[in-house]
Order: sequence, then C-alpha cells, then structure tokens
Amino acid sequence: LADGTFTNVTITAVPTNAGPLVINFIQTTAGNNVAWLDNVSVTSSVFPLSGSSLPASGIVTNGFRMNGRVGGCGAAGNPWLYFCWDTADQGVSGTGAWGHVAVVGTNWGTGQAFSNDVTDLPPGSSYVYRCYATNSAGESWSVTQSVRTVSVYYVATNGLDTGAYDGLSWGQPFKTISNGVAHAVDGDTVLVSNGTYSVTTQIVV
Repeated sequence: LADGTFTNVTITAVPTNAGPLVINFIQTTAGNNVAWLDNVSVTSSVFPLSGSSLPASGIVTNGFRMNGRVGGCGAAGNPWLYFCWDTADQGVSGTGAWGHVAVVGTNWGTGQAFSNDVTDLPPGSSYVYRCYATNSAGESWSVTQSVRTVSVYYVATNGLDTGAYDGLSWGQPFKTISNGVAHAVDGDTVLVSNGTYSVTTQIVV
C-alpha cells in the first residue's frame, strides 16, 4: 500500500483450502526499519465454501480413515459434509455417481478437521475418495485422495511359489521369504512360519 491512511483493505485470491488467517500491518521508515503496527484476524465469511480432503490414516488390512478439513463456510452456516469413496474417481457431477457416500454431519466450521472410518474391506484393495460440502452458499468438491488397504502375505515351508497359491493365507502360503517380499509393497506385512528356509539371493526390504 502507498503511504497514507486507509480504513478498508480488499483481499483477493484467498485460497479455498486455507484455515483462519491473521494479517499483519507493518510500516517501514526511510531507513528501512520495520515497525509492526497491528494485526487482524480474518473472519470465516471471507473464505469461500470448501471442504478439503486430507490423506487417509489408520490404514489396516480391512479399512482406513478418511480425513478432511473445512476450508471455509462462505458467509453461511456450517456446511453439510460428506465423504464419497469408490474404487475409482467418479468425478464431481453428484454424490449419486459414487458407490459409497458417508454423511459426516454439520458439526464442523472453518478450519476444523473431520473424519470417517471405512471397514470390512478386503486386503490390498485400492480406493479413491473426495469430500463434498454444501450449505446455503453453494457446494464444493475437494481433490481426490488415494488409499490402499494393507496386504498380509504368508510364508511357510509347505507353501508354493507357483500355481494356485496366492500367499494371502496360511492355507495357501508362499514357500520362500523372497517371494513374499517380492509381492509386498510399502506398508504390507510378510508373516513367516517356523521352519528352515534357504535364502539363495539377497532379500531387499
């Protein structure tokens, strides 16, 4: 701002996924010394309606926790919040396009985090979710978050590394530790039964 007195400041391009902001006003003198004059908190009405998705947490073999945050209420009341999840992104045309919709409620305002647990899923399965928010100010969709449930691979001396055995149970274990590790990805678990195993190549974990 130029030198002088002002009573109103217009702020543009406020990020829709931001939490509450504090604006500091400063003054510089001819010697470039800086003096802090005052600060003011921006009210939630400044922020457009938005529900931001956050990365999943609590990821286990049969489920995970979807996370989100209210970026703003758009000068209206707390929004209705939803999580929409599916095996692939179903876009933002409407919640009805998604295979699963979890209603979170209206207890969260600007800057507050919310979550919902998903359970009873198969191990090693991949999903995508978005947050959807709506109130009298309009509606808002978040970006997508991707998540994969954890797989557990089993290794036993009576197992098989080829054929019908998939290594996903003690009934169909792999025979070698290296094969169990080769199938696992980041976050997975390899369980090895009692016994003697021949390791002929380096196992990289």
